[in-house]
Amino acid sequence: MLSQDTKFQYLWNCNEYLEKASRIILATDSDDSGQAVAEELARRLGKERCWRVEWPKKNDAELCKDANEVLMYLGPDSLRKVVENAELYPIKGLFKFRDFVHEIDEYYYQSNREHLGVSTGWRALDGLYNVRI
Repeated sequence: MLSQDTKFQYLWNCNEYLEKASRIILATDSDDSGQAVAEELARRLGKERCWRVEWPKKNDAELCKDANEVLMYLGPDSLRKVVENAELYPIKGLFKFRDFVHEIDEYYYQSNREHLGVSTGWRALDGLYNVRI
């Protein structure tokens, strides 16, 4: 970390503690500038160690902007749940299993004939194995 970077001086002041942390939860404001700060913090701290919170709705139309709004509108138990349910910070090229559930189900239940592949030439084996091109 660069010690001459004054904009993030608070990070460098805590460097000794942050280096030991295996999990860092980012709970920045939900607006564009808050998301930009979260992105920069994750970049500097290592996205693989960062988790981010997703602010809940404060009413039918609006999301909470930050932790303070969660406390004011929903209470401390809701804030605790938000932090406990933080998700791994997205890393380009890294996917979640749930992103592929539909495709896996489709392949497993053979509902899409394109995914079945080419016959092996033996009918008894085709039910168990096909060559996918």
